[in-house]
Amino acid sequence: MYCHKVIISQRSRILDHMLTLESRPQDPSHFTEVVIPGVQFNMMKNVLCFIYRDLVPNFEWFSFEIVLELWEAANLLKIFKLMAICKDVLETDHIYSVKMDNATKSMLPSFGSDMSNAMHDSSYCDVQISVEGKTLRAHDCVLRCTSAYFASLIEASKGNMSKNGSSIVIVLPGTYTSAARVLHFLYTGNLPSRTQDDLLEDLITAHRYALNYVYRGAIDSAIQVTPSNACTILLFAVKVQSPRLKIQALNTIARHLHKQVGDEEARAQFESMLSQCPSYIKNELFEKIKNVNGVKCLISKDRKDLAATMLERSRLHKSNMESKMVNDITGDKDSLSMKNLLVLLLIMAAYGYLQRFSSIKAFIPILNGSVLIMIAIHLFQTIQ
Repeated sequence: MYCHKVIISQRSRILDHMLTLESRPQDPSHFTEVVIPGVQFNMMKNVLCFIYRDLVPNFEWFSFEIVLELWEAANLLKIFKLMAICKDVLETDHIYSVKMDNATKSMLPSFGSDMSNAMHDSSYCDVQISVEGKTLRAHDCVLRCTSAYFASLIEASKGNMSKNGSSIVIVLPGTYTSAARVLHFLYTGNLPSRTQDDLLEDLITAHRYALNYVYRGAIDSAIQVTPSNACTILLFAVKVQSPRLKIQALNTIARHLHKQVGDEEARAQFESMLSQCPSYIKNELFEKIKNVNGVKCLISKDRKDLAATMLERSRLHKSNMESKMVNDITGDKDSLSMKNLLVLLLIMAAYGYLQRFSSIKAFIPILNGSVLIMIAIHLFQTIQ
């Protein structure tokens, strides 16, 4: 089985000791072989699954023998959290007692807490990240799994590695503090406490680094949209392609715009936002705004033509929808005519009725021609 040194070394002190005893050449592609006596192959697969994911799939279906064997493997490798889980199942479901000292019970680290230590442990670091002239140390396996952007940078930087060195050096844009916060989340899965400005900066960083949706979603959901920052957030959401922030900002502006009529700063901020927004965002915004007077008051005189145009577009759209409904019923020339359809049905009924009388069979061709003409007119109106 293949696994990553940095992960198993942080999750088990026994595995870390075994790795330390093995020689580690400078070539990072070299595999270190570790032999674990007393643990079967299938059971070690379950142990590694827990090491990587903090859970064992289908654990609730395990028999007493398998749970006991898993507890013994966890005890051998000193994976305390897995030991506690197995102990709870053995004692609760199978009434079987196993010993676990109080010191061990207090040491139940999660994957995130274990990996947070890896950020400060340079034993298996193989990537150096340079930001603003400062250096952060990281691990190839962690960066590759979280971002295609990092993976491409690492591949491109492998050719520039020194012959005697084993670290890959990549240079990132942005700020050092933001990059450090990003790495903290990638290793631990937790967001450190930060201000709203920090969150905005980190979301830009996540967008720039093409990080996975988990990190982007965690930051995105932590950003608060208020009436005072809605205009700024809207422009920001368009830049980083955040649908949630865009919708929240549009709704907030639409709800609170009429309340800020006397606020010169809010008025200037709204006008500045309008001048920078793409046309499709303006369309979405003005469709959401219901208070027309509030819109006219907030926009300055030289921009009221824009408001008038957008509001007129909204009225035209509503008028067109109403006209279409009327046309569908009354039969306007530009839509499906119910009147023509009714006439066509009456002619077809009359045609069927008159065919019963031999004295008027001479009129049948005329009726046929009338039906064809009506069908042609009906099809022409429908296509048009």
